[in-house]
Amino acid sequence: MTGRVVLKGRAVIPAEVEGEVVVSRAGLNWLATYQKAIISRSKRAVGGDRNNPDVYNVDLTGQDPRDPPGHRLDHRGGGAR
Repeated sequence: MTGRVVLKGRAVIPAEVEGEVVVSRAGLNWLATYQKAIISRSKRAVGGDRNNPDVYNVDLTGQDPRDPPGHRLDHRGGGAR
């Protein structure tokens, strides 16, 4: 799919930006996806989550990964909040 898509969310720093977006149809496991790049302090980020074919072995450098709409990022469970 190509074309212009406008994504809206909570503004941390108000701005308008343009760029490529990688959309994961499954929930995004941020640690599994970026762990190798973080540990090696690499300037390139290649998706490392083997359970997510949308990002596995995909060069994510400069990309803006997104979870599917409505996917909750809060998976803390029933522990203390």
